[in-house]
Amino acid sequence: MKKRTFGFYLRIYRKILVQDLKSKMSYRADFIISTIGMIFTNLSGFLSFWILFQNFPSIMGWGYHEMLFLYGFSLIALTPVQCLFDNNWNLRHYVYSGDFIKYCFRPINLFFYYMSEVFDIKGLGQLAFGIFTLSYAWSHLEIGFSAILLIKVILCLLTASLFM
Repeated sequence: MKKRTFGFYLRIYRKILVQDLKSKMSYRADFIISTIGMIFTNLSGFLSFWILFQNFPSIMGWGYHEMLFLYGFSLIALTPVQCLFDNNWNLRHYVYSGDFIKYCFRPINLFFYYMSEVFDIKGLGQLAFGIFTLSYAWSHLEIGFSAILLIKVILCLLTASLFM
């Protein structure tokens, strides 16, 4: 049997992703409604912090912009889980119903195929909102900006994503 390379799986993933996005875009109303729902979900978190910090100037020494920074950071760190691993929630249903057996007969890695079958595009909206929130808080915290600091933040985001 021929050894599968990373490039092979990347090409397969791209093809599966395109098909998944085509199927999701065929129901435009559902796509638009779920996107709006994700925006309101993220806005409610942002608004909750604003309301909370209108009544309390700080909580255990943490201010409004510091908490927003952490909120934006967590939204960005959750994005890979939201986009790439959202199918985990359905695993139990697939196993109980017997539908999981179809993955066992594919000529590629079972875990790869199962996980790549679903891409939650709403996670991209979450990523955009997280970047906006993190940038907004960063600018108000007067942290400054340098290439080294940006690399550190990216490494911390990658590490946090692995924990998620």
